[in-house]
Amino acid sequence: MLKILFLLTFSDQVFAAVLRSYSSNGNFNIFLTAPVLNNTRTKIEVKTVRPYNASRLFTSYHLSDGSTIIPLVTISDMDTNSRDLLHESTWISTSLRGYVFFNTQNNIYKIVWLAQHNYTYELGYQNRGMELSDLKVFDGNLLSPGDKTGVIYKLRNNYVVPWVINADGDGENSKPFKAEWMTIKNEELYVGGYGKEFTDQRGNFMDNNPMYVKVISRFGEIRSESWVERLTRLRSSIGIEFPNYIIHESCQWSDIHRKWFFLPRKVAFEPFDNRTEEMRETNDTLIVALKTEEVDGLSLTTYSMIFGIDGTVYMDETKLPGNYKMEGLEFVDWNG
Repeated sequence: MLKILFLLTFSDQVFAAVLRSYSSNGNFNIFLTAPVLNNTRTKIEVKTVRPYNASRLFTSYHLSDGSTIIPLVTISDMDTNSRDLLHESTWISTSLRGYVFFNTQNNIYKIVWLAQHNYTYELGYQNRGMELSDLKVFDGNLLSPGDKTGVIYKLRNNYVVPWVINADGDGENSKPFKAEWMTIKNEELYVGGYGKEFTDQRGNFMDNNPMYVKVISRFGEIRSESWVERLTRLRSSIGIEFPNYIIHESCQWSDIHRKWFFLPRKVAFEPFDNRTEEMRETNDTLIVALKTEEVDGLSLTTYSMIFGIDGTVYMDETKLPGNYKMEGLEFVDWNG
């Protein structure tokens, strides 16, 4: 048994000793000695907490011919089309489910989609809901954020459970936070928005709220961090200054490289203009990627592809079934 002694200090005085022991069942047992101050004993709350669950939610299958098979799922953000036409107070997000196959020796790469499930929920904001924008396994749960409601949901195999609600900006706003991406650093969930100043339709500055990031513990505690300086330096590195902009919908923290990796959705060397906004684009640099077409007058379309950051294409763009705007991709055992 591992025992660690901590000292709790308040106002530069030692008031209590903490003995924390780690038991074989994976729980932390915490023992506190509380002092008596002015004939009043300090009240201390004691809880038993478990370690962070870093387990994966998928199994890789390795075949005798050298092939590897990994299950994966997607999630959709259908914007105003998320409403259930048969139930006015219900919204829908579609999940496509399949497997990625690859054999590096024979240069074979493909993704097969085998199933579909519609997640539904009744919570909305301004008649919008279930516009889920990413997928991430965190503390043993598959999570997905709603970019209209600010809610982060736990996705079970066939239903959703609301977990936490994020308010815009510094967390003291009535407007929900528009979440676009999630990643994990130091056993905390980082949830970011589109990373540019909030402007009106002609590009005039309104506020910096979309440049905040929510940092969430596994217990659901939320703190709001201003990333204005970081995101400004990031776009300045490629010569972009406000009112020109970058829109982010993908970010990952790498424990190996100890760096943040951003894959911008849009890069604009000119000010925001709602009339031309949907025509911006950048090149993808993911190994397994989703690429969507979202242009007025055209059907929503999502493609999957596999390629290397050196430009080698292993699987050409392949249309996913249906006309969906898929915004999340994660490796998860979905069949069982």
